[in-house]
Amino acid sequence: MISSFYSSDDELEDDIEIIFDDSDDNDSFTNDLNALTLTEEKQSDNLKHIKHPLSTELDDYISKKLHMSHRKSNLNNEYMLFPNKDNFILYQLSSLSDTLSDETNEYLSRVMYSDSNVDKYRIDLLNFLASNQWNLELCRKICNDETQRESLGLSNHLEVVSNIAEDTYMCPICCNELINMNDAQILKVQSCDDRDHYACRECYRKYVNILASSTSDSFHIKCIGGSCHMNISYFSIYKILGDTYIDDLIKYSLLESLNNNNNSQFSVCPQVGCENVILTDNIKNNGISPEYVSCLEWHKFCLTCKREVHSPIPCNLLKVWINKLNDGNESLNWVFNNTQPCPSCDVDIEKMEGCNHVKCGVCKFEFCWICHKEWKTHGGSFYDCMHKRDIKHSNTSNGKETISLDRFRNYYKFFLESENNMILDMRIFNKLIESKLNKLSAAFGMNLTELEFLTDCVKEVINARNMIKYSFALLYFMDQSHNLFHIFTHNQMLLLDKIDEVSDILIEANLDSNLANSKSDLKIIKMKPYLIGNTSMLKKLQVTVNKCAFDLVNNKIEIYK
Repeated sequence: MISSFYSSDDELEDDIEIIFDDSDDNDSFTNDLNALTLTEEKQSDNLKHIKHPLSTELDDYISKKLHMSHRKSNLNNEYMLFPNKDNFILYQLSSLSDTLSDETNEYLSRVMYSDSNVDKYRIDLLNFLASNQWNLELCRKICNDETQRESLGLSNHLEVVSNIAEDTYMCPICCNELINMNDAQILKVQSCDDRDHYACRECYRKYVNILASSTSDSFHIKCIGGSCHMNISYFSIYKILGDTYIDDLIKYSLLESLNNNNNSQFSVCPQVGCENVILTDNIKNNGISPEYVSCLEWHKFCLTCKREVHSPIPCNLLKVWINKLNDGNESLNWVFNNTQPCPSCDVDIEKMEGCNHVKCGVCKFEFCWICHKEWKTHGGSFYDCMHKRDIKHSNTSNGKETISLDRFRNYYKFFLESENNMILDMRIFNKLIESKLNKLSAAFGMNLTELEFLTDCVKEVINARNMIKYSFALLYFMDQSHNLFHIFTHNQMLLLDKIDEVSDILIEANLDSNLANSKSDLKIIKMKPYLIGNTSMLKKLQVTVNKCAFDLVNNKIEIYK
């Protein structure tokens, strides 16, 4: 199974930010005195609420560096996009700063706003976020919970020990004797008075550095005493090691949160080499319809399972399907995926060409690659023969396990065939993007915008083939005696027929060739209205297949898992 993430322009129309309403309609202005009064009260409240200077200074810093965008998912939920983790961190810093500005308590005044140093304020905010899985709601709750907020360690600074009366002191960690106490060599956590937890500056430096390279709970740096559970403030760490260590600390913290299965708010695009971060607002999913999002590079993927778009199969069944694909050793998988036994002599045959009419090289028996029937008597469509074969094996196999294995092999064969067809269509699309569009533009004096109907059409064919591929994975789990099964397969065939119809036209147009062909090029330009109409039809048919799949899954007619 290929692991690419298909781009889509489905969300382009949603990626619009309304700046102002330029309407000339007089009715757009309210004459309602109550509404006007409410507006005035809201403005008055905003004037009363003055942000702390540190928050304002941080906002000025962030506004110069932050890059972000927003879109809507296939379920019409909004989400935010950031080109990398650094921009996501800046946004979370700004959001937390605004959240805390709305809170008024003694803790914030004493700890967060006690110093006019914006660096300390920024690092304290990072301390808040990293210690609470980068979740703003958790940060807000802990800010108002006296017992929990003290555990953050914002006040637990490393400080120099000044009350040692002895002329010499042996560090309990390295056992070196420190003679000159005036050099401020002994450090302790401010709220820890256990003398066994004192250590020299060099030991503390090494201790923190070691934890910096560890991914295990690395965003909680505790007191050097083994039995002490007091966390050290990030600002103390910043003063000892500087920004480099804080950056590493934040990186590990964010990585752990991203890998947390319970984290449903933000994720990194799973496409290899893409660093985009997606932030959602606690999206509520029905568990059946997958939530698909696109990053800034238009890599489209499932927000729940972080895999490529896999409609119409839900995430839980897809996981079972993939586990089945991964079963067995590599050589057996190759035989299973690439060969079939001859129905006459039982010799394993590898198909070398695309046609399903196969002739055995040993016994010369001619048969259908899909249903194994003799080719002379073969009848019915591509999909009819698949379903008939499935019913036949269901009636003759001994035991459910044998039925399931045979059924899986049948549907997996169609899964692979659909994937291969999709790869071929992707080759056409890549050729189209690389050079064909420019040549068509030069030959017919059309700009690239006027030729977008071609790219839209090829993209939709690829999206539809991807749906067909995963529709076979879904059918494996479903009871084929159920009426909803037949409704689904009927719409599946309608979609496939339309895909083949449009794909044949694109192939005839020679889109995957760099050679100039005036006749085929002129034909494709003349067929612009037809291709636009069929692009729209492909979208509608995909929606229908999705709805049928939803009914299948929602009615829980699975029989194999």
